[in-house]
Amino acid sequence: MPEETRSLPFKAAGADLGEIHMVALATEEKALVISGRAVRSLKQYRAKMLAELSKKISRCKKGSRKYKKYARAKVRLREKTQAQLDYLYHKSTKEAIQFLLKEQVTDLVAGHPEGIEKNTNKEKKEKKEKQPGKKTAAVPMVLWQAERIFEI
Repeated sequence: MPEETRSLPFKAAGADLGEIHMVALATEEKALVISGRAVRSLKQYRAKMLAELSKKISRCKKGSRKYKKYARAKVRLREKTQAQLDYLYHKSTKEAIQFLLKEQVTDLVAGHPEGIEKNTNKEKKEKKEKQPGKKTAAVPMVLWQAERIFEI
């Protein structure tokens, strides 16, 4: 917020968005950690069921009734689990934003802290960052809700 329009005293919070702990927030006095276990569990379940359905589809003749039945089941599974994931992301980000409002936080800091690593294997870290995958969908949702509420 611009300094002229602030009615509250300056109070900052730091945020770490991840896969195991979906959101970790900390102010000077309090902290909040929201687990991402439900999201990881749901993703694991979806992968397992999609693999099972793919295996069944591979045994069917393309275009047959069984093939279409399994294909519809895959679509239903994807839609259902995506709706469940969206709900979990919404629920966790709403809880995080409520915490920030309750603590009367004026500034939220989230992102990649660079230059603070000590005694780390940078090559290993760079290789890990190049791998595709495990980005959490909570990141854009938290930032969107924070922008909406805090008028960033």
